[in-house]
Amino acid sequence: MSEGRVYFAAAGAGNNVLFAGGSGSKSVDIYNTSNNLWTTTQLPEQKDGLAGVGVGNMIIFAGGATNNYSKTANIYDVYTKTWKNLQLSEARTDLVGAGIGNKILFAGGYKGGSASAKVDIFTLK
Repeated sequence: MSEGRVYFAAAGAGNNVLFAGGSGSKSVDIYNTSNNLWTTTQLPEQKDGLAGVGVGNMIIFAGGATNNYSKTANIYDVYTKTWKNLQLSEARTDLVGAGIGNKILFAGGYKGGSASAKVDIFTLK
């Protein structure tokens, strides 16, 4: 990776595996499994304790925190190499994610003072 870090997330889609955030970083390291090359990009914001999930050609990094808890889900399209955002129902860190078909789910986490029971379900097109 381009830098050492902890509390980051990883997910794969297409031929790419992305390692994002952690240690107060916006860095995203991208490993392309078909050509064995590394490139980098950046998250729109610094995040620790985020969750990462990949489905189809999209990789989503959701939640996390630096100074404040985030309710942003950053979506990276591995083909167009562009970012867009969705919003979680509540800001939280240390959540988990899973994907199946064209659906992504993010669940639980820490929302400042207590654990979250929220589950956000996104349908990607």
